[in-house]
Amino acid sequence: MSNQYTVTWTVDVEVMGDHKDAAQVVADLYFQERIAAGEHGSACSFTVAGSDNFPVEIDLADSLSDLEGDDTQ
Repeated sequence: MSNQYTVTWTVDVEVMGDHKDAAQVVADLYFQERIAAGEHGSACSFTVAGSDNFPVEIDLADSLSDLEGDDTQ
């Protein structure tokens, strides 16, 4: 029988920019290229908190409306 777990990894980073910039820098430094590029189905979602400790959910994958061949416009 398998068990479900939530795994959290935290890293502090200083960047010029916003929450998405921070997530992108960490992805570029520590993750495989396909994750840093926001490949769908990869672990490219991040929770980023600034100095105010307010968490923001960031997904480096393009939104569905940006996908090639999408006809929902």
